[in-house]
Amino acid sequence: MNKTVFIFRHGETDWNKRKIIQGHTDIPLNETGQAQAHLLGEKLANKGIELIMSSDLQRAALTATIVASYTNCPITYHQDLREFHAGELQGTCSETLTKQNPHWRQWLINNPIYDNHAFPGGETKAAARARTAAMIAACLQAPQQCIALSSHGIAIALMLEALIGHDPHEFVLGSVEFSKK
Repeated sequence: MNKTVFIFRHGETDWNKRKIIQGHTDIPLNETGQAQAHLLGEKLANKGIELIMSSDLQRAALTATIVASYTNCPITYHQDLREFHAGELQGTCSETLTKQNPHWRQWLINNPIYDNHAFPGGETKAAARARTAAMIAACLQAPQQCIALSSHGIAIALMLEALIGHDPHEFVLGSVEFSKK
C-alpha cells in the first residue's frame, strides 16, 4: 500500500532573511512567508491531503494552518518535527558562524563523525535524526494515505535520510512546482 507524503518547509521569517540560525527559537513568519504559505496552499489544494502533521513552532504551525485552509484537512502538532536544536548557536548569523566555528560546516554535511556532536545546550545530530525518523515511522502507521508534513530545513533533510532507509515502494513523495514571476 503506497502513501503519498508532501514534505514542506515553513515560509520565510525575518531570521531566514538575515541568515540567522533559528533552531528551536520560536520565530513567526513574516509577510513574505505568509504569502509563500498561501501559494503552497493553492498548489496543494487538490492533492488529496487527508492530514497535515506539523512542527509546533509557530513558523511551521502557521504555514500548516494556511495550507490546511486550502486542503480542508486536520492538523496535528508534534515536537518531533521541530528543527534541530542548535543550543547556543541559535540567534547567530550562519555566515559568521561558518567562519568562526569549523564544526558547524562539518556538522551540516553527512559526516558520521559528527553524529554525536552537540553544540552547547543543543541536541546531537543522532538525536535529531532519531526523532525525525520516528515521525516518518508515524506516517507509515497513520491510516491516511496522503499526508503532508510541515517542518524545517535540517529536520526535513534528516527525514529524507530516514526515507531512504525505507522500502521506496512504501512512499510516493509528492512534489509541487513553483515558478518565479
